[in-house]
Amino acid sequence: MIIILTKRSSERLLYACEHIFKNVLGLPYSIVTEMVNTQPNNIVLAYGLNEPSATVSIFQSSFILQDSYPDTQNYQKIIENDWPYFKVLPGEYDFVTDVFSLCFFSISRYEEYVIADKDNFGRFPSVKSVFFRDNVIKSPHVDTTIFDLVKVIQSKINGFNPKPKLEGLKLSFDIDHSWKYANKGFFRNAGGALKDLYKLNFRDLLSRIKILAGIKNDPYFNFEEIYILEKWVPIHFFILLGNYNKLDINIDPKNKSFRKLVQTISTNFPTGVHPSTKASKDKNILQTEIDRLAKITGKKTKDSRQHFLMLNLPETYQKLEECGIENDFTMGYADAMGFRAGTAHSFNWFDFTKNKPSSLRIHPFFAMDVAMRHYQKIDAKTAFLELNTIYEQIRITGGSLEIIWHNSSFIDSEGWGKWKDELQSFIQKNSILRII
Repeated sequence: MIIILTKRSSERLLYACEHIFKNVLGLPYSIVTEMVNTQPNNIVLAYGLNEPSATVSIFQSSFILQDSYPDTQNYQKIIENDWPYFKVLPGEYDFVTDVFSLCFFSISRYEEYVIADKDNFGRFPSVKSVFFRDNVIKSPHVDTTIFDLVKVIQSKINGFNPKPKLEGLKLSFDIDHSWKYANKGFFRNAGGALKDLYKLNFRDLLSRIKILAGIKNDPYFNFEEIYILEKWVPIHFFILLGNYNKLDINIDPKNKSFRKLVQTISTNFPTGVHPSTKASKDKNILQTEIDRLAKITGKKTKDSRQHFLMLNLPETYQKLEECGIENDFTMGYADAMGFRAGTAHSFNWFDFTKNKPSSLRIHPFFAMDVAMRHYQKIDAKTAFLELNTIYEQIRITGGSLEIIWHNSSFIDSEGWGKWKDELQSFIQKNSILRII
């Protein structure tokens, strides 16, 4: 049992302890405000206190005891300090970094409540994060700091050796449009054909004609090839079910072929909703899309990931929770690889409006296909060498390396051939079956 001895507890401390000891380390713990007789095998962490009988003393910042809504002034005071922001000089404490404050600051996404700068889609860009500024965005820095504390405890206690809760590699597919040309109806295809003619894009025009005539297979309908990957890695699907508009160019949810596809996917794989750009701003539309998926699959819709990763705090998570979503998989960057919340472990969202954790579980991802290729403009080999380095770190501190892909990014004809090959090789080499 881990005993955290502190002068005063708080919702923030409770939240941080839940992530550190339950989510990451898998250890029982208790928070106490006075020293009591403990069992011989208990480990006492004196948090902000000078307690001679404690196993390890840890510096405490006042941040962990606050209960106010995030504000710019407080944020600026925090980030004026050197990384990891909440620390003191060596001497008074065995562990000089306030791991609890750092954990809360990171996974609550405190900075996103005070930084107004967003991209053209209203998203929080990676370059605006203080973690980007301090070059830790590609590190699960919360998890590594936790295991730094573990090392200090190990120096005091023989036999203390918590194992990392390694969940391995995970792969999820966002299905924005299941077919490139087929099942899109006469008017959309006619408009597309005219556009091809205007641009003198005869290759795409010919391809469209052959596919619609049944002479050639639609390249985006490549699901049998995707399904095979489950031999090596868990696969999760997110289906776009919004009404057609300029950004949400999916198949009509009433289309019989599309509904059959969704039923097949949901029968064999975990399947969640991919809320449209309209749903990200309107709770009623969000509920409609959630209900659409439930009606097609015959199952309660529990999982979600925002289309275009359009995540705005706290509004997005409030809407999802109100609509009965239990797990969200949007926590990551649309423009870069990185740990947006500083951890590779899932956690419950902290609702600052209520000053307590919510029931919504957040599952962070690290990389997305289009972010690597189109935003960062790196080649496939470089990208997967970097992913391999990150995965080696996760093997040490636990959690999962989740990668987002699209069925439209699993084809050769649009330059994804090498990316597909590298992905297949990566997941086969790093299969969870090999880890176990």
